[in-house]
Order: sequence, then structure tokens, then C-alpha cells
Amino acid sequence: MAAPVVGEWLTVSGDQSGNGVKHQCKMIYVSSTAKAQTPDFQWPVMGDFTVTISTHDYDPGEDEDGDSEGAEKHVDIDILGSVDGTEYISLDGKDDIIEDTEKAGIHVYDFDSKGLMPHMAIDVDPDGTVVSQQIWITVTPHHMV
Repeated sequence: MAAPVVGEWLTVSGDQSGNGVKHQCKMIYVSSTAKAQTPDFQWPVMGDFTVTISTHDYDPGEDEDGDSEGAEKHVDIDILGSVDGTEYISLDGKDDIIEDTEKAGIHVYDFDSKGLMPHMAIDVDPDGTVVSQQIWITVTPHHMV
């Protein structure tokens, strides 16, 4: 099975004063069961942020018995941190951020209780084999520029 294709982070500007800036990364799964990690954040984390995961064309494939009717959709995420950019640990996470018929899910990262590391990324783990899916990951900082 092919590994998911992971894009680079794109910064989407808000209004002219810089409010509402968000960062997006797209992952494309084609017949894959693999976890995928985003590139490191390309912006400074200076406070809480919201992670939004959205899917548009999710096909969860087949369940354990080979039945496509019973297959369920589940996507888990972990917010990762690393001191050196090579070995990452989970700082926070959410199981089933997307499940069943949902198209999106959100999770708020609490900067004060979870902390900060020099390298941060997000790990996406779809349960089961994903036959065809695009996953958009959006990180919206809560602090104003």
C-alpha cells in the first residue's frame, strides 16, 4: 500500500491587520493504513491554537470482515513535539476527532497545560484502510498578531 502524500504548510491570511491568520496542510490517502505526520510548524507557537480536521471524499474501505457496509470512519490526531526535530513525543491528542458520518472535527491545544517544544507537528492516524480521502488540517492560533 502506498504511503499518504503530505503537503507543505500554507499560510492563509486573515484581514489586513493580520487577525485571523491560519495554517493549512493537505494529506492525500489512497489505499493506505499508515499514520502520516505533517511537516514541522513553520510559525512560532505563542499560545493556544485550534486544530480543525476536515474530509470531503472519505471512503473507509472495508471492516475487519471484508464488509464495506459496516466500515466506520475514525481519524485520530496527536500534537507532537521534539527537541531535535527527529524524535517526537505526543504532547496532546484526540481519538476519533472525526467518526462515522462526520466531515470535520476540532481540538483545542492548551498551550499553558501542554507546553511548547522547538519542533511541533501533527500526526494523523485513520483507523483501518483509507481507500480514497483528502484530509485538510487547519491550525488557527488564538493569539492576535
